[in-house]
Amino acid sequence: MKKIKFVLFSVIAIFLLHACKVQLENTMPEFVLEQPQRTEVVQSFISLPIQIPLNVIENEVNRQFAGTIYEDMDYDIPEKDDVKVRIWKTRDIRLQAYNEYVRFDVPVGIWAKYRWKACDFCPQIEKETNFNIFINFTSKIEVKNDWRIEFKTLPTGLRFETTPRLDFGVISIPITSIVEPIVKEQLSLITQDIDNEMEELLNLNKTMDSVWQALQEPQLLDSSYNAWLSVTPTQALLSPLRSNNEGVKIFAGFRGIIKVVLGEKPIVNNFSSLPLITLTEQIGNEFSIFIESFMNFDAATDIARRHLKDTILEINTNRSVKIDDISFMGFGSKIYTKVVLSRSINGTVYFIGTPAYNRETKEIYFADFDYDLRSKNALFKSADWILHGTFKRTIEKQFRYNVTDDFNEIKILVDKSLMDYDFDGIFTLNGRLDSLDIHDVFVEPNGLRLIIDAKGRSKIKINSLEY
Repeated sequence: MKKIKFVLFSVIAIFLLHACKVQLENTMPEFVLEQPQRTEVVQSFISLPIQIPLNVIENEVNRQFAGTIYEDMDYDIPEKDDVKVRIWKTRDIRLQAYNEYVRFDVPVGIWAKYRWKACDFCPQIEKETNFNIFINFTSKIEVKNDWRIEFKTLPTGLRFETTPRLDFGVISIPITSIVEPIVKEQLSLITQDIDNEMEELLNLNKTMDSVWQALQEPQLLDSSYNAWLSVTPTQALLSPLRSNNEGVKIFAGFRGIIKVVLGEKPIVNNFSSLPLITLTEQIGNEFSIFIESFMNFDAATDIARRHLKDTILEINTNRSVKIDDISFMGFGSKIYTKVVLSRSINGTVYFIGTPAYNRETKEIYFADFDYDLRSKNALFKSADWILHGTFKRTIEKQFRYNVTDDFNEIKILVDKSLMDYDFDGIFTLNGRLDSLDIHDVFVEPNGLRLIIDAKGRSKIKINSLEY
């Protein structure tokens, strides 16, 4: 009899135990096909205001025009003029600049030798002289649409510092009126040399092509996350070149698509070549960069599992649920969260929500976060107590993330990296990040994509033209 009672008690206990557990039926959501959430690609604008100080140009000009500037040591070649001449720089060349014009103040010494015959039967007479003059050249600078800088130089002034003379022993005859037109004739050859040297010196095409190619090479941002910066430039812009006595200012800019890619280094199959310039009236020193960052659902699932898997939530004094597993999937504009439960509920429930961003609180969260309709119906029939408890709020709270601290840290790091950044002594980059915010967040089939809007300003100062 006791044995029968014991067996009966055990059966009733097992029955009651299982009766307290809820076994959920099929709760797989009915996915509703929606139009893709994103229809446009947001392009960034990177300004590159470049300043070349006038003293840097002066130093390179003086280096290029060291020693003899011009020499013609034949009376008859390239044409018969009965004159030999050598021109050299006596002091450093000085530059002045205004808008698209640059003036060269060139102090030179001139040695000239003259050949003269009074008649075919007369003896040939040769006389030479040395004198110093001060020559002014003015160049107009123009940037062509293929990034070439074109110089058009003209002589604009000539002043004798010492008077040219021919010495005949007893007397010395000033020959300024004879020498001046001959010197002016030679200046046209010097202006050609100035144009050629300056166009080679300020080779903007070569510089910008290097920048364009470097932009397309993926850069490792963070080795711990294997995060790569990928830039696809699409357009190059330039505003009219300007100059003053501080230097020459070149305002260039690029438009393009910028992404942060997690995982292996992105492969760039074909680097695009530097396009022709799109001329625009004005480019400032501000940049507006939209950085695309993508997190696939596998990575998001790993993070959620680290925080929530095996968590036990007490619903009330008699009931609790354990999260055995959690994962994400996307469909249309929604993210579905799959949660496998045990203890008071055995089965799977699905949550649904739309990723969103609150600009005031700086939080990424799920808007309209709730149970999927099938899960809600199943729970309503067999475990409505969980619908009124803290379970949903607990899960929802885990999916709120405030980006304030992250963005503040990024801003400090970026500002530090943009402060007096020296590139092999060739140029110095200075800049700052004014604002950092999330422009958009949306769902893709394999993950969540964020577009981060970074605004700031920068400038580049050229320290050397020897590269």
